[in-house]
Amino acid sequence: MNIGTGNPISIKNLVETLIKLYDKPHLQSHISNEYRKDDIRYCYADTTKAQNLLNFKPDVTLQDGLAELTVWAKNHGWGAVDLFDRALKEHHEKQLV
Repeated sequence: MNIGTGNPISIKNLVETLIKLYDKPHLQSHISNEYRKDDIRYCYADTTKAQNLLNFKPDVTLQDGLAELTVWAKNHGWGAVDLFDRALKEHHEKQLV
């Protein structure tokens, strides 16, 4: 079953939200327009099955859930690090794009 908000969000918007929550304005979202082979481009949690079988309705917004996650991450020493260039280089080396 999919559990989520049932609403799509772009990776760019997700990254920008996390940058704000981490208070790291020096970090920027990057869109390379180079996609991994066979990767699913558009996907979000369809919560219909959970709603029908479990009477599930999301009561935490994505913004609130991410805010809670970043507080937890900061308390556990997880920082916000820009690994975009490293990841893109690795995708090229492994011929994934």
